[in-house]
Amino acid sequence: YFTTGVTLTGSEALNTGAGAGTITFASTLDGTTAFAEDLTLTAGTGNIDFDGIVGGGTALGAVLINSATNVVADAAFTAESLTQTAGTGLTTFTGAVDTSGGNNIAGGVVNITADGAITFSSTIDSSGGTITTADTAGAAGGAVTLHSDTAGAISVVGGITTSGSAGNDTTDNVAGQAGGNGGAVTITADSGNVGVAAITADGGAASGVGGDDLANGGAGGAVAITSTGGTTTLNGNVSTVGGALAGGGVQGAGGAVTMNSAAVLGSSVTVNTGATAGTIT
Repeated sequence: YFTTGVTLTGSEALNTGAGAGTITFASTLDGTTAFAEDLTLTAGTGNIDFDGIVGGGTALGAVLINSATNVVADAAFTAESLTQTAGTGLTTFTGAVDTSGGNNIAGGVVNITADGAITFSSTIDSSGGTITTADTAGAAGGAVTLHSDTAGAISVVGGITTSGSAGNDTTDNVAGQAGGNGGAVTITADSGNVGVAAITADGGAASGVGGDDLANGGAGGAVAITSTGGTTTLNGNVSTVGGALAGGGVQGAGGAVTMNSAAVLGSSVTVNTGATAGTIT
């Protein structure tokens, strides 16, 4: 139980064993160098509680949760990536979750597997980072995978963004810089409903200084949603458009959008895979 703010100076692993042993960060939790200090948590049948802002001062590295009953984060959460491999209870993130890459860095994955309900009350952003280095291709967005594998609904209230970033071509030498690919979004409730706001998984635009600088746009990320035994409610638009071309390049392929279960529109919705390949099913 950490009662005051915690700053990681290196990668850390906390393990309370297979039995009940709750891990609580009652205040803020930060790294020292952005995206550098990893954190691995194993709570057995105990809970994991993040009561304060995580990564608000300096983003954490890769965060891995191996086991817990309930996982609860009460405020914004910023890290290189976020992975939960098991949880027997509820998983709840109240604040915005941000694994978008820093400058010139690909977005990190958000990969959550739990037995119970999974709730994100705000946004998930795993977009590729802005490219500031000269003559560099765009960065890919990180995949978002949410899986309630026993009995639990999945809800994302604020929307999901996994877009790739634009390339940055600064030299007029025929070769442009490709856009980054959008990250895939896969949401699966094995026995429950799914409700999700807007999903944006567009490819990044290619970049070319001169009209003869050729580069392809990034591909849009695929979106697949399954709510076995329940319904999927779309509360926002879905966009998986391929990134714009540069010069004589080609536009990136749009990502496929697949609704594997009964779907309900919670509001007026547009599903857009762009002018290139991207089947809607």
